Amino acid sequence: MVATGFLKDPRSLELLIAVARATKSSELALPEEFTQSLETNVSQRVLAATKPVLEKARKMCRNCGAVRALSLTDERTSEDDVEQILRLNRFEEVNPGWWTRDTGESVPERVGVKIITYCGPVSPSSMRYALRRHLSRFQLPSPPSELLAKLLEQKGNFTFTDGLIQLTKSPAVKPSLTGPEEVFLNMVLSDGPIVSFEAVHHKLLEAGFSTGSVTSLLRYSPIVQKITVALYSLLGAKYDEIDIQEAQSQLTRIPANSTLRVRSDGIIEFETNAGTWLEYRGVLSSGPAASLKGNWRLINNGTESGQLVVDGYFMRGLSQVSKSLGVMPGDRIRIDFNTWTREAKMIKVVRNE
Repeated sequence: MVATGFLKDPRSLELLIAVARATKSSELALPEEFTQSLETNVSQRVLAATKPVLEKARKMCRNCGAVRALSLTDERTSEDDVEQILRLNRFEEVNPGWWTRDTGESVPERVGVKIITYCGPVSPSSMRYALRRHLSRFQLPSPPSELLAKLLEQKGNFTFTDGLIQLTKSPAVKPSLTGPEEVFLNMVLSDGPIVSFEAVHHKLLEAGFSTGSVTSLLRYSPIVQKITVALYSLLGAKYDEIDIQEAQSQLTRIPANSTLRVRSDGIIEFETNAGTWLEYRGVLSSGPAASLKGNWRLINNGTESGQLVVDGYFMRGLSQVSKSLGVMPGDRIRIDFNTWTREAKMIKVVRNE
């Protein structure tokens, strides 16, 4: 087996150690690095944990660029055990507690190439934000911003200059865009960088995407980093100081300023300011009304128009009623909860001027 070169593969370290122990021989024709590993006292507990730890570590390196040793521990495997496993399998500690290994192209590289190609150089924090959004489906944490910049720079296709991550050379073929990304990019290039959620929402509906899928379709996009009213400055988009001032003024969030009042007739009045999500998804923050958790029959113009669901954090199901009342973001609204009949009624109190 040694003659065929099979045991010279560094990935066969675990097998080599098992063979040496089974034969009680240290005179195998092994590369020097394996001989040194055999001399190291590797416990049976560490050997048993090697396979699951490495599988998870390699997955995280592909998806995040690096893995935190602490995230690989469990009740049987300590952080020291994990570090020993990573060190014996050619992982490199690039930052205290963070390890990496070249496992081919990673998600940070793909996201980095895509966002920089279309948006220009980005800061490490913006890159990390885009990566966290992209990785949220895997439930994996992205590494710290400074480590992310360092990892990308090690790949050779990126450089970290003047606080921005840049590409050393443009890709021969631009990365492909998803349908929603392409719609968004065309809007910015044709209409300018001031793109509101409202404009994106209606444009996507015109392109055939359903209302419920608009947010989820854009959520993981490294191009569209925020689904809020914001300034998007993409390559090829022209803007001036007035555009910037307009975008900055639109970024001001409307405070909910919620109140709750209990009346003697069994009705609880909940007042709050309407936000953008009420218009597009029929969702409100519960605030002090979180205690009213459950399903309420929603009454509009004397007839039942669905259910209002209070789940402790949000109220859902108000979309149709808010449209019929002409509620706009910033308007003051009130929802009357009838605790005797489990009915809820929404009223527009003050229009935002």
